[in-house]
Amino acid sequence: MTTTSRAGAAESASADSVAGGHYAPQNLPVAAPPTNHGRTVAAWVLFWGGVLAAVVAGIGFILPSVPVIAAGAGVFVVGAAVSIALRAAGFGQPRKASTRT
Repeated sequence: MTTTSRAGAAESASADSVAGGHYAPQNLPVAAPPTNHGRTVAAWVLFWGGVLAAVVAGIGFILPSVPVIAAGAGVFVVGAAVSIALRAAGFGQPRKASTRT
């Protein structure tokens, strides 16, 4: 029976990749991710627009009213459009780089 030492296995793993044997160079990100964790103005507008739309549509379901349900859907569409516009204006998450250098 042949045995190998743990140190030998760790040395060969770290020699094959970076970061102590965890990530290969081609799998590393181009740059560090943003530190805002998605907490941007555009994201909050989309979130609160969705919450308000759900409340309005829920009221429409409780009072069987198709116009109120449609208004809830309209609130969501408006919130999504405003969020998209805010992201285009630079108030959203930065876009990822598409090419690797």
